[in-house]
Amino acid sequence: MNMASNKKLLLITIGAIFLFSLSACSTNGGLSAKGVNTKLNQSEYSWSIILKNSETADDLNTTKAAVQYNGDITHISYQEKPKEGNTFLLVELIIEKTKSGPSKFEWANLYVLDSSGVKFYRHPNDTFLESFNFSRIKSTDLTFGKNEGFICFEMTKQASKGKLYLVYDSLEGENRIKLK
Repeated sequence: MNMASNKKLLLITIGAIFLFSLSACSTNGGLSAKGVNTKLNQSEYSWSIILKNSETADDLNTTKAAVQYNGDITHISYQEKPKEGNTFLLVELIIEKTKSGPSKFEWANLYVLDSSGVKFYRHPNDTFLESFNFSRIKSTDLTFGKNEGFICFEMTKQASKGKLYLVYDSLEGENRIKLK
């Protein structure tokens, strides 16, 4: 081979390597076309969401002892039931502000998505969780720090039997976490 052929082969090889390396690079930071987190890496988001546990309950009930004014002890029963045909989905989370970015974690952007594409939002008043000794994450938008505890969703029993995802939509994209 002569010198011109070697240079031409070298340029073709370098060009092919360059094109191959460009095609392997992601231009959207690991997000699919719909903005879904395909890396499943919470460090990609300003608000990290860690799923500790999730479970369904057709009702919640407990009995607590209470001391009355005269010193007698009485037992008080607490019960909370979802609407007919529904179940509670209790989700234990750690939500933490990990980097600069959107300043608030907005509950209106968090929902459970079922296999049919139906969205279920946080129960409008899940303060009842505290009566059953579940530490509850406050329901006002979070602004800083580490927040640990439970939140409650109410959904149809049928939906709770299929695949479920916890989804948080933000300016950084859709953060989707598989529940079951």
